[in-house]
Amino acid sequence: MMKLVFREQVNGSEQLEYNNFVLSSPYGSIYQSTHWINIHNDSFSKKVFFWDGEVPDIAAGVFLVHQNPLATFAEIQFGPVVKDPNRLIEVFEQLISYGAKHFQWLRIALPCPISNETERLERIAIKKWVMKFDFDRSNWATLIIDLNETKENIFKSFRKGHKAAIRKAQRLLVLKEPDNMAEVEGFVTVFLRMRRRRGLPVNEKRGKEYFSRLWTVLSEYDLGRFYLVHYENNIIGGEIFLCSGNRYIYYKGAADPEYRKLPITHMAIWQGVKDAHELDGVSIFDLGGYNIFADETDQIYFINRFKEGFTKEIEFFPKTQYYIFNPLRYQLYKKSRAARDRVMHLYRNFRVRDREPVK
Repeated sequence: MMKLVFREQVNGSEQLEYNNFVLSSPYGSIYQSTHWINIHNDSFSKKVFFWDGEVPDIAAGVFLVHQNPLATFAEIQFGPVVKDPNRLIEVFEQLISYGAKHFQWLRIALPCPISNETERLERIAIKKWVMKFDFDRSNWATLIIDLNETKENIFKSFRKGHKAAIRKAQRLLVLKEPDNMAEVEGFVTVFLRMRRRRGLPVNEKRGKEYFSRLWTVLSEYDLGRFYLVHYENNIIGGEIFLCSGNRYIYYKGAADPEYRKLPITHMAIWQGVKDAHELDGVSIFDLGGYNIFADETDQIYFINRFKEGFTKEIEFFPKTQYYIFNPLRYQLYKKSRAARDRVMHLYRNFRVRDREPVK
């Protein structure tokens, strides 16, 4: 019988084997790698890694543990990575057993799209454990481009306005990776300016630290690309792409609101598609999420429409699962979080002055 081990640290050769498994499996997840966790060390209280045997061969992943006055709870973000989906139940039995002993509840968002195996897991989990779903933004969907098509056919499938914008950008803009940390900080300046324009909170110090760590890790371990968009020797935007299993993911981007008439993002995404097309083992370009709950009062609605110019193929992931070991603590936390989210939503919509038009 397969038995998971749980550890707060992964060291030496263990770390190499662990990362090889979670990154290279067909439904691998960069979000479960030690590289990714180290970038985000300040966003959780502690971490607990798990894998089977001395060398991961069946399953691996990491609990991100959060502690606050109301509860101690954990989440597995786009994990666990399971080599054979038919063993999901076996893996989950051990994860839930560990979670019940250490947390008030556990949140799991699987890294693979909906399949017969994930549907079977849901049905068994509902009967076997105290588990629920929330039909809200926590449920993941995304837009994808099939990289088995030729680059020429992929480009032809784009919306007419997007194709024109890419051609215009190729005449006016320069796309390249950062040469130094000063250029990364130039991107951060644009990123924060964009967030301020949209009425979103900003933290300059944390922003610089985060993107500096991200650029360093992506470069050192070849886990993606960090592109900057230049116009007349000025950094006016940039896009970040991640390698994750058989996917190449559009992770984050920024466009300077002072240059909103220039098609900053179009060219960078097209470059990401071309890069992904050349990578062995990568068959999907993932546009980094598609929120089916967004309406015209939400900024995300306009981001959805922009992404639809590249593809309209939606891929749905299993609903986010909440395994509840202390119902009272869970309900108190959920109500406090909902109140905070309502206030933030009102604040953002009040602050927004401009929305970039969809071409």
